[in-house]
Amino acid sequence: MRRATRTNALCLVALTWLAGCALPVRSPKVDAGDLPRPSDVQAALSTRRQALNGLRTLARLRFTDRDGSQSARQALIVERPSSLRLEILSLVGPVFLFATNGESLTALEPSEAKFYRGRATAANLLRYGHVPVPLDELVDVLLATPSIPPNADLRVAANDSGIGATIEATSANSDLRLSWAAPHGLIAAERRDADGEVLWQATYGDYTVIDNLAIAAAIALEIPTTGQRLELNFRDPEVNPTLDPGLFALQIPPNTMIVDLDAEPM
Repeated sequence: MRRATRTNALCLVALTWLAGCALPVRSPKVDAGDLPRPSDVQAALSTRRQALNGLRTLARLRFTDRDGSQSARQALIVERPSSLRLEILSLVGPVFLFATNGESLTALEPSEAKFYRGRATAANLLRYGHVPVPLDELVDVLLATPSIPPNADLRVAANDSGIGATIEATSANSDLRLSWAAPHGLIAAERRDADGEVLWQATYGDYTVIDNLAIAAAIALEIPTTGQRLELNFRDPEVNPTLDPGLFALQIPPNTMIVDLDAEPM
């Protein structure tokens, strides 16, 4: 396995942090049945968001961009509203660690003895990840609970595939499109901006039920504007774990060079 560079590792973070292209995730095979009412989908998502607050899992990750692709094993922790911890693993231990609580971000590259810290601003995330996905929205993507704006106009139609339905939630600033099918609900999601440009696409599959919650063990996320794609396959996920807030703020090891992300020139 090729070792991720700092830039690629941070790109992985931004994606793991967060039309018309089929992503390689198996969808549940179900009958179309009756179309759900938009209000029922909105209620189901709201109930799921309240029931699912966080996730801790090992995962197999594959990251692809215009320069090539990389694979890695990782440990991933996410917690609402915008906390994330990622460790890229090797046979000898972590080769890259990243954590954010939504306000600050920290990262550690042990082999280079470098510690990165700064504010969890959109500028820092965009600068190092090149992916404009807000942290709270990324957590929603990873938990398969995309947020429907409260004043959105909801429409429902049958999927072209004949499996389930497409729900479109249109608001003043964005357009959220969901593919919905029984028994688990969400099988795909897509966010567009007010001009119709696709911001991200996600597909979900390999659902498993844990503590009465359906968890998508296979997730694919794509950013069409940058050509970046992330595929995650979870192993032994733990839902709603009790988490120490300190997990989302790395400590500075001794004999480590500190890089201030807010002070570095653009």
